[in-house]
Amino acid sequence: MNIFGTSNVATVNPYAPQSTPNLPYSPNNNVQPANVYGSDSVSVLAKSAAQTAIFVSGGVTGYKYHDTIGDIGRNFGNSIKSGSANQIMDSVTNGTKTMAVTTASAAGIGALISGGTSLISNGFSLIQGRNTAGNATANIATDTIKGAVSGIGGAIGGGVTNIGMGLIGFTGTPLIVASVVGGVVGAALLGSTINTDSLRYKIRNAIG
Repeated sequence: MNIFGTSNVATVNPYAPQSTPNLPYSPNNNVQPANVYGSDSVSVLAKSAAQTAIFVSGGVTGYKYHDTIGDIGRNFGNSIKSGSANQIMDSVTNGTKTMAVTTASAAGIGALISGGTSLISNGFSLIQGRNTAGNATANIATDTIKGAVSGIGGAIGGGVTNIGMGLIGFTGTPLIVASVVGGVVGAALLGSTINTDSLRYKIRNAIG
């Protein structure tokens, strides 16, 4: 006989998997993620503008710096062929300096294009009351950072394409067009390495 009476509590099997409710993602379990552009027509347009700005950044920096980065690669290749240690070191030193200046300039161009585009689109969304100031700021900051990285990717992609297409005989306008396309591809590839949602949430939560 059970001196405590009959229990109405169901027996829990400690070895059985316990289901847990699906909770929305929250970086610190208190602050919810920023609204990443939403689903209304204005937000969709702003998101599309941000993505397009990445491609534009790559095309511009690919066009502007494909010759510069291509020359770095060609000079290094010629120094290797010469077999001169001094020439190789000079090529590396000069190439590194030129590369640093070029990528910094490309990052600035990418940040300007993407950040400016994001400022306009998110500002419009904010004025219409479709977003908050914190979310708009997080969107603009994230797009600017991604634009800077994509600008670098565009310059590198354009330069690599310039070298490759030059080796098979491309010159003039066809080489420029190919380098621009290479810049767009380079921007997309390098830009995709950034987890924009995670970065956006972190910036939004830091703002408070």
